[in-house]
Amino acid sequence: MKRNALILIFVAITTAIFGQYDPAARDLLDKVSKNTKSWTSAKIDFKATFITAEPKSEESHSGTLWQKGDKYKLKFMGSETYCNGKNKWVYMPEVEEVNFYTIDKDKNTNLLDNPQRIFNLYTEGFKYQIMGEKAEGNKTIVEVELVPEKKNVEYFKIKVFIDKIELRLTQIRYFAKDGSRANIDVLKYTIGETMKDDLFVFNTAEHPDVMVVDMTE
Repeated sequence: MKRNALILIFVAITTAIFGQYDPAARDLLDKVSKNTKSWTSAKIDFKATFITAEPKSEESHSGTLWQKGDKYKLKFMGSETYCNGKNKWVYMPEVEEVNFYTIDKDKNTNLLDNPQRIFNLYTEGFKYQIMGEKAEGNKTIVEVELVPEKKNVEYFKIKVFIDKIELRLTQIRYFAKDGSRANIDVLKYTIGETMKDDLFVFNTAEHPDVMVVDMTE
């Protein structure tokens, strides 16, 4: 659930009356999307906290996402995912194994095969509403609630918190129907730093003992 929850949470980046399409919320989300697309690259450090209702538990994990266009690297929960826009590698150091995939952009539905998509997916499948705003230090944070139009999904709402001036996500809260919760707190953005393309490719020469499992069809 935890890795799936993270993917579903990153969907919300891209209701005062429940279930409305609030034009002010849409305008703000559009601005966040436009701002994000203007970045030549981004490194995002975050903390994810997962809470389960039954059995009751709570755990937190730190992670980092590097992104450059449709390329990305994600380090999270003991694994590393590399994607150069055409191929994807999921490296699991504990078992010395890497799964290799090819990406079909026409058929692909996996959000992590192009993280840029997460900043505009709200345009389909969600109702959205600004719930309020508050001051945090010298920042104004706007809370937007997104409710899925379809009922056959595992979550019933997602809340996103946006820095009104910087037009950046600061936090996401995910509410699952089974009572589980997941909070993603963005700890730091590093925008525009130079990233070489080989950062997004798993280097098998540097890991000669790793078993490569071909997951292509």
